[in-house]
Amino acid sequence: MAVTRINIEEENRRRRRINKIKKIIICLVIVCITVPTALSGLLMVKVVMLEKELEQLRAASAKTITAVNEQTGEPNVTDMIMGKEEPEQNGELYEVNDVDQAALDSEIVNNTDDGKRKVYLTFDDGPSDNTDAILDILAEYNVKATFFVVAKDDEESIRKYNRIVDEGHTLAMHSYTHVYNQIYADMDSYQKDVLSLQEFLEEKTGIKPVIYRFPGGSSNTVMNIDVQECIRFLESQGITYFDWNVSSGDATGNGYPASTIAENVISGTIRHDEAVVLLHDASNKDATVAALPIIIEKFLEMDDVSLLPLTEDSYPVQHTKKQ
Repeated sequence: MAVTRINIEEENRRRRRINKIKKIIICLVIVCITVPTALSGLLMVKVVMLEKELEQLRAASAKTITAVNEQTGEPNVTDMIMGKEEPEQNGELYEVNDVDQAALDSEIVNNTDDGKRKVYLTFDDGPSDNTDAILDILAEYNVKATFFVVAKDDEESIRKYNRIVDEGHTLAMHSYTHVYNQIYADMDSYQKDVLSLQEFLEEKTGIKPVIYRFPGGSSNTVMNIDVQECIRFLESQGITYFDWNVSSGDATGNGYPASTIAENVISGTIRHDEAVVLLHDASNKDATVAALPIIIEKFLEMDDVSLLPLTEDSYPVQHTKKQ
């Protein structure tokens, strides 16, 4: 009997140990299931909260960008896709590039005399606070370029017009006012804008410019007048107009760094034997200034490229042809 009681007690202790182990295992399983589930729930809540905060930040950022654009006159980023910039910010209109790039690429020609590709660096909208920096860089590398300028009657701007001429660059016309709804209101307004700028520049520099770029390019979509009539007028005045077939992207509000602007220019010129590059000379285009040495040095390394200023004899890259 004593032996039997001992066996029974031993069996009971064994069962209690087993039950205890089972309880521990069950508790561990419950913890292993509950904790991750709880953590997942917390993470989901956190993600939702972060998404809401991100949306708020995006909205605040958009408001800030819009406010800055309104103060600086820069076009709205959301309106600039594939190099196109919509008109009118604070009464001034900006570059509109509706040209079909595929059509331009199909017009690649080989009319170079020496077998070299010709690259024309052109700067719109100057003079500005960056004009001297651009001219300094061009002088350092002994490269000539083309400046499509607007009318500015202050002493510093007049000095810059003359520096452009004195250093052998092409002084070209862009617009007297650069306000599209005034320039393109009617043919009288357009003709007055062109001739006023030509007269102004001749008076200030002694040079009568005969090279011109339409504000927005000849392919712009904001004209209230017939572009063909404008082209015929320019021709009657002995003026040659040039658009561009390579865009640096510096006109957009994307805030491209210098490296991207340089890459846009260098890669864009590969498709053309005659590459007219669109750049901008404006006070807020510091990245363009920083990109210029990169661009020039890369081209100077290429034996098959000549960097030149536009002349009346240059191949006329034009988005809109005379009919």
